[in-house]
Amino acid sequence: MKLRWLWLCLVLLPLSVASAARANCRSDRDGITYCVEDRGDTHLLIVDLTNPRLRVQTVMANGVLDVWPPAEQRERVIDMAKRYRAENVVIAVNGDYFGSGRGPEGPTVVQGQRLDTAETIAANPSEYRRSTLALSRSGQAAVTHLNPIDLLDPAAYRDLLFNAVSGGPIILLNGQPLPEELACLIDNIPVNACRRDRQTAAGVDAQGTTLYLVVSTQRSTRGLAELLRDYGAFNALKLDGGGSSQLWYRGRTLVKSDREVANALLVFVEDRPRHAAQLLKRPPVPLLNAGESTTLDVPLRNTGYLGWTVDRLYGLGRTSGSVGAASFARLLSDVPPTAESTVSVSIEIAGPPGVYTSTWRLRQPFEEFGPTVPIYAVVLPPDTAALRKQIQPLLTQLTRLSDKSFENEWPKTAKRIQQMIDKWVKEHP
Repeated sequence: MKLRWLWLCLVLLPLSVASAARANCRSDRDGITYCVEDRGDTHLLIVDLTNPRLRVQTVMANGVLDVWPPAEQRERVIDMAKRYRAENVVIAVNGDYFGSGRGPEGPTVVQGQRLDTAETIAANPSEYRRSTLALSRSGQAAVTHLNPIDLLDPAAYRDLLFNAVSGGPIILLNGQPLPEELACLIDNIPVNACRRDRQTAAGVDAQGTTLYLVVSTQRSTRGLAELLRDYGAFNALKLDGGGSSQLWYRGRTLVKSDREVANALLVFVEDRPRHAAQLLKRPPVPLLNAGESTTLDVPLRNTGYLGWTVDRLYGLGRTSGSVGAASFARLLSDVPPTAESTVSVSIEIAGPPGVYTSTWRLRQPFEEFGPTVPIYAVVLPPDTAALRKQIQPLLTQLTRLSDKSFENEWPKTAKRIQQMIDKWVKEHP
């Protein structure tokens, strides 16, 4: 709940206006829409973050994970895109402002690692109040101001702030474009440093599920804010501009510059969803005496591109029914992509004799995913050895069936077993 509340605080709420289909836009199968405005002087990319195959990441120049690298440690956006070509990068746009002899000036997070630390902030403080575009591991985005690093819960970097790139000022707030002077004042940026003839900006919708990336060689700050608003953005901030503004999309440089920059924001298309799983074997149906407990092992394979980690609280959660001593069974070890693991579900039923059914799914705090896992159990009345001998063959027969045949046969078998138990209880009051 704490992490969910933190995310609500990050997203600057209410409702946004959905962008309508436009003749100057084209959408591709990966959930990305490319729009051209101002006779080719403004390029807008709209990224559907609900698409589970899209991944957004902060990338540092030359892969150096440092906010204070050597002065020569810079790189053009197109060169960053080329470095990640094998990982199927589709969008690359320039990121944060940077100073002389140093890297990005604002908060910077790369794959869960915050690069600006309390020490770097003290040694090299930015004179401006940097705004931040925060990107979660599970496909959400927010425009925000981060708390001081020593006050922010480190658990946030496991998902909510998995990647972040900073800039400023905020130019669109709660659906309202801000005057340039006011926007710069809020972020404590001098107006003469805030204006650029070439500009890059990033926005998000009210739900935090759509990312807008725009680069223009013509529009004013307010013009950018109005454009983003008209396409459905709710909050937006400027990134570095001037000669730093660069945009690359699917092998083509849309806005070119030879300036080497400190970092960039890249969007990748993965060959599989971020979260996916395969049930390797259907759990058996245990036959329990009243008051008895047992453990069922559920073997699973990670078929997504994200690893399942213990610190992120992955596990099987009960979605219906009452089978299980608890409603959640945690993973006890990390499971990287393609690897297999077993989740152990403790079965302890306090109810009367009968057939118990439940369904479970993999989950972590921000997402539920994978196949529905059926877990059943049969609880016998006390001292019913004869009844056990009648029921056990029915359950043994089910174990030989394919998953589809089991789904067809289980309701009939469960009904028959329940009738047998009810009859025994009636005859043995």
